[in-house]
Amino acid sequence: MQHCLDSATLENDSKVAFFVPTKALVDQQFKQFIKYLKPSYRCQAISGDEVPNLSLGNVVELNDVLVMTPQILLNALDSHEVPSLSVFSLLLFDECHHTKKHYPYNDIMSSYYVDEKLSNSLASLRLPQVNNEYSIINIKTLRN
Repeated sequence: MQHCLDSATLENDSKVAFFVPTKALVDQQFKQFIKYLKPSYRCQAISGDEVPNLSLGNVVELNDVLVMTPQILLNALDSHEVPSLSVFSLLLFDECHHTKKHYPYNDIMSSYYVDEKLSNSLASLRLPQVNNEYSIINIKTLRN
């Protein structure tokens, strides 16, 4: 993740979305990102209890790393507040082993990632990398 952020240029601003299933984990993981990421990176925590006054699209523009519940992004994609997953460079999914058929992780990937990937559109060429099963322990290693 650090490499993804470090490789950003003025023309290609890297954005990372880190998804966790609960508000408690949003808060916990956000604290770890603040602790281990370079201070120059702007990080924002978002959960259903703390939806910012700005649209998620604006929050994405103003930050480098978003730690959020997946439903937040799913709602923003559904309402076109966020036009596409291609606004991100990297998607990280934590706690994937809890995923069920209509869990927001699955909905994001099936409705917005796979469909876009198969569309062969210009946006499909800019889809983010996807990774799963990060935890608090290995966030420390993301810095290196």
